[in-house]
Amino acid sequence: MNNPSITAICLLLFVGAIGKSAQIPLFTWLPDAMAGPTPVSALIHAATMVTAGIYMVVRSNVLFALSPYASQIVAIIGLATAFFAATIGLKQNDIKKVLAYSTVSQLGYMFVALGIGAYDTALFHVVTHAFFKALLFLGAGSVIHAMSGEQDIRRMGGLKGKLPVTHMTFLIGTLAIAGIPQVFYGDFRGTTHQKTHLHESPVSMTFPLIVLAILSAVGGFMGMPEIFHAPHLFSEFLAPVIWRDGTEHASHLFEYILIGVSVLLLLVIFIATRKVYVDRKILPEEDNVLPAGIPKLLSNKYYIDEIYSAMITKPLDSISAFSYKFLEIGIISAIINGISKALTGFSSLLRFSQSGQIGGYILSMVVGIILLIVLTLIV
Repeated sequence: MNNPSITAICLLLFVGAIGKSAQIPLFTWLPDAMAGPTPVSALIHAATMVTAGIYMVVRSNVLFALSPYASQIVAIIGLATAFFAATIGLKQNDIKKVLAYSTVSQLGYMFVALGIGAYDTALFHVVTHAFFKALLFLGAGSVIHAMSGEQDIRRMGGLKGKLPVTHMTFLIGTLAIAGIPQVFYGDFRGTTHQKTHLHESPVSMTFPLIVLAILSAVGGFMGMPEIFHAPHLFSEFLAPVIWRDGTEHASHLFEYILIGVSVLLLLVIFIATRKVYVDRKILPEEDNVLPAGIPKLLSNKYYIDEIYSAMITKPLDSISAFSYKFLEIGIISAIINGISKALTGFSSLLRFSQSGQIGGYILSMVVGIILLIVLTLIV
C-alpha cells in the first residue's frame, strides 16, 4: 500500500484520463467538440471517446486500490469537474452545449466513484450514461431539425404538441439523468417561419430515440441498490476483474436517505424551474434566481477560456513569435542562406576554370607542375 512507484504510475495514468475524459483542467475541448453534426456528438459524448479514461482506471483498479493517495486525487478532481461543469451548464443557451457540459459533469461523477473505489458503479454509470446521453443528443438533433437549424433554447418552447415522440423520449432521457426540460413547455418563442415548419422528425430519426428511451428506462435494473434485494447484475459480471478489499456496503438506512434526498431535491428543482421558465415565462437571461454577478460568471464559464488564453496561449504565442523572428529567421535561416550564398559564390569562381579552352587547361597544368616543383624544393 502507498508504494511511491505505484502512486506515481497511477497519477501519470490519471493525467492521460484527465485529457481523454475531459476533467479539470483539460475539459474545455469537449464542449467545443459538440459543434459537429449531432449524431457525431452523440457518439463522442455518450459512448466512445470520453469514456476511455474511465475504462482505463477500472482496468487498472488493482493499482489504484493500492494507492489511496492517488485515488483521493481522482475523487477530488472528479468532484470539482462535476460541480464546475454542472454550474456552467446552467447558463448555456445552446441546446447541445447544455448537454455537452452535462457530459463533463457526468464524467466527473464517474471519477468520484472511481476515487472512492466503486469501480463497478463507475462503469455501470458509463453504460447507462451511454443510453440517455445518446438519446438526449439525438433528441436535440430532432428538435434542431424541426426548428430549421435553430439551437438556441430561448427561441424554442411549446414544442410538446408538435413533437410528441421527441418530447416523450427526451423527457425519459432527462428523468434518467435527473435533468428538467425547459424546452418543450410554455409558448413558442421562435420565428413565424420556424413555427409554420414545425413537424415531428421522420421515423429514421424517431426510431433510435424510442430504442434509446427504452434502454434508458430499463438500463438501471442492471445495477439495483441492495435495499431492493435484487441481484446487482453488473457487479456480478465485473466480479472477475474488480479487486475487493472486503469493505462492507453502506447501510440500508443510508441508501434510503440518499434516495429520499435525491428525489426531494429533484422535486424542488422541478417546481422552481417550472415556476420560473414555464409559469412566469422568463427567458434564461432575464431570470434572477441566482445572486447578481453569478449568472455572468457562469455564462462566461468562470472565465476559464480567458484565463487559459492569458496564462498559456498568449505566452506561447509570444515565445513562438520571438523564436520565429530571432531564431528561425535571424539564426537558422541566416546560417542556411549564408551557406547557400557562399556555395553559390564559390561555384561562380570555380566556373571560370571550366572554360572549355584547351590552351587554358594546358596553362593550368604547367602552372600546377611549377608549383609542385617549388613546394618540393622548399620542403
